[in-house]
Amino acid sequence: MAVRRLPFTLPDFTRCAWVSDAARDVWARRLRMVSDAWREVQWLSVAAGVRRAADVRVPEPYLRRHARRWRAHGLRYAVLARESAARPGYTARALPSRTDGGGAVRVGFAGDDGDLAALREAWSAGDHETLGVLLGYPECCRAFFTEVWARDRCTDPTWAMAGGRDDDPVRTVSGDPLANVLWRWLDVRAVPHLPCGFDCGPSAELGAELLRLSAAIGFDGPARWCREILSWPVEWSSLHGIAEIRTPIVKICTATDALDGKRVVRRAGTDYPEEGAHGLRFPYRMRALPAGRAAAERRGFAAHHLDNDFPSELFMDVAHRNILAAAAPVLGPGAAVADLGCGNGALLRRLRDEAAPGLVPYGVDAVAERVAAARRLWPEHAGNFVAGDLFTVAETWAAGRRYRLVLLCADRLEEAGEDRTARLLAEVAGHADWLLLYSYGGRLDRRRMAALGLPEGTRRAVALVPAAALSGPRPTGP
Repeated sequence: MAVRRLPFTLPDFTRCAWVSDAARDVWARRLRMVSDAWREVQWLSVAAGVRRAADVRVPEPYLRRHARRWRAHGLRYAVLARESAARPGYTARALPSRTDGGGAVRVGFAGDDGDLAALREAWSAGDHETLGVLLGYPECCRAFFTEVWARDRCTDPTWAMAGGRDDDPVRTVSGDPLANVLWRWLDVRAVPHLPCGFDCGPSAELGAELLRLSAAIGFDGPARWCREILSWPVEWSSLHGIAEIRTPIVKICTATDALDGKRVVRRAGTDYPEEGAHGLRFPYRMRALPAGRAAAERRGFAAHHLDNDFPSELFMDVAHRNILAAAAPVLGPGAAVADLGCGNGALLRRLRDEAAPGLVPYGVDAVAERVAAARRLWPEHAGNFVAGDLFTVAETWAAGRRYRLVLLCADRLEEAGEDRTARLLAEVAGHADWLLLYSYGGRLDRRRMAALGLPEGTRRAVALVPAAALSGPRPTGP
């Protein structure tokens, strides 16, 4: 699974920036507790018989303080390596050793002398297969590690885990959150290895067993927080040898393999922290409706800009003008229009009032509260508005219907990846006469438009495309 790489390597580093003081106040302590618990659970998993051996990186003073505890649990242990960095946690590369006792040590644990000797021998020989067997890594993940790390010499296999290809710089992944290792730089993880993929079932099973052990030995809080954090949306991106991991509460920067262009891996989440940042860009979510929304709606239509993340109705009015101007020529009385990312239905309402009397609206939005607001704004068509991911509810908005026009923000295509985008465009081509792409952030990206088979020459923020002419990449799956 070779990728094109640039001929340089940055020193190993990790830097973090909190999205807010509130996020730091709540989660900094919890992250430390999760990290501390993970260090304990790794060697306790050997004492509990979950694994034959463990490899744990700890500060040098920790070794001296806890040796008696390890012996009391019947464990054999040995120092496998000494490193310069005192900070516990994940590092992509082994760091130089130091002799003043202020660094970190790699400690190997085993339940008997034979396994400890085998662990030390495999470590010294660089025998990854034997190490993986002793440490309890799934067979599929051992093969993946040998291919990507040992053969291709990747120090950050995230792109390979996502099944990344050179012709598709954005990948969207899914799977059990316990196989999610995008938080490993902060020691938030459920498995001690690098899974072969974000959907690796054996890895998730091992993670579930380790979290059960964590809760059973008194780390129920850290186990619960770990599971919660791994279920949040997260984005990993790589450029010029630097990886940026965006999460709802903190941004992590670290060293990665220097690839020949930007790569992005997005993992959609099923949960979101109360202290998480809000925004339009993945992985952030839009802010929940403010208190008193119902009262604001009773005061009139002017309050509806808040549901669509505009600071005022004037901003919303200006942003919608280009869309109205482009859509008007292809609309007529009674036209059916689908807005994929409809907010509270205000744009459809304005199209009806100014361009298409009797317009029949349809809408999809990820935020249920906004869909509820759209249904109140369109009581006679309330059943036409659906809450959900516009890329996965196509059968709901498209089946059995024909639309004169489909509205879609081009930024959503940037987030989705090639396969999901292809499926969505295929649905549009099969159920609509026209597609109107728009961007509130400025001009449409010409390169991305060309890659999708859309008009690459446009320099405007809006492009009206005959749906039958869509010739973007076809889906690779069923």
